[in-house]
Amino acid sequence: MDPDSQSREAHAGRRGRRVRRYVHHPHPPRPGLIAALCSIALVAGCSEDPAGPAVRISADSEHFHFQSTSALATQAELDEGISRADELWSAIGTFVGVGRLPNRRITVTLDGDKHDSNGGDHIDDRGVVHLLRRGPAFGGYFGALAHEIVHALRYDYWHQYDSWSWPNFPFLDEGFAEFVAMQVDPSKTGFPYYWFNPDVVAGHWLARGESIPPATLRGRHHELNSKCEHQAYPLRAYWLLYIEQSWGRQAVLDIVYAEVPTTDEFIANVLGQDIEQVDVGWAAWLLSRYAATPGADAEAAEFRNHFDGIYVCRVGTDF
Repeated sequence: MDPDSQSREAHAGRRGRRVRRYVHHPHPPRPGLIAALCSIALVAGCSEDPAGPAVRISADSEHFHFQSTSALATQAELDEGISRADELWSAIGTFVGVGRLPNRRITVTLDGDKHDSNGGDHIDDRGVVHLLRRGPAFGGYFGALAHEIVHALRYDYWHQYDSWSWPNFPFLDEGFAEFVAMQVDPSKTGFPYYWFNPDVVAGHWLARGESIPPATLRGRHHELNSKCEHQAYPLRAYWLLYIEQSWGRQAVLDIVYAEVPTTDEFIANVLGQDIEQVDVGWAAWLLSRYAATPGADAEAAEFRNHFDGIYVCRVGTDF
């Protein structure tokens, strides 16, 4: 089976980077081949419905262009998406500073129902956001919208500095997208927290002895990001949340919007502390948040029972 149908992949290159992601649980009905082709090409006139051809549909605002075909989305979904995206633009601009937002419109394509053979939500090499529809409990088209919008708003920065080639940067960039998303869109029900308390989801990996050290996630991002996604995504986001709460948001922004390579020494210089010490402090802080959450162990057990098919990376086996 194509590994893309089983896991999240991330790669970076000088011409762009792509992130594919999807939820492993339950999928909507599989669309037919023609609809899948529409998803790839947005070709007008293709449809699964013999009663009539699909047509291009779109919605526009000052900052976004949403597009699809009538075979893959409804106008109501496009309108909802652009309304949400505009709210996120404002919230993210407030969070990072409006001067860091791009001076161009972001294109978002709704590509139809999620199934095992069509990858997942991602940013393509042109900076276009691609979203797939999941069940209502997982947010429909928009469970990962905030995460992907954060990535899209950083696309020009990536290319200006070729930052995905820097040490630690893939860890920082993926962590930052989820760190921002969980704060500007706290109602989201998609990966990686779903409808559970984020402190519980992130903290239980440490409480159960199933965490992956941040140094390992930083150094082996491309190897472990997909394989260990359920651990990696919340742990990275909380690493940056720890920095924000300990050193302030500006420290986070100085790191993730660096203009020089994000080496261990650079991060230590920003924080005034060796990165190994930062990692130790993060672990103690996250465990304390977990311990302070009423019913954390019971909620963690419910999370793991609900998603009992997820792969858990383990020391000595996977890293």
